[in-house]
Amino acid sequence: MKTAPVRDNENPDPHELNRPVPKILLTLVALLLGWAIYYIATHASGQESSIPPKAEPSPAAHGARAS
Repeated sequence: MKTAPVRDNENPDPHELNRPVPKILLTLVALLLGWAIYYIATHASGQESSIPPKAEPSPAAHGARAS
């Protein structure tokens, strides 16, 4: 009496078949990557900032009094 090899009892290995990564997803990733590179390249100079500098109030603005 012969027994079947253990390999015959296993499930087949999974594979993609006809389901590769959707092209719309690849397009979206490519667009986001392109935008990120453009954004970094145009805003990396450090000369422009969207945050305005804070103005230091002068001592006279607080109503300095002589005691």
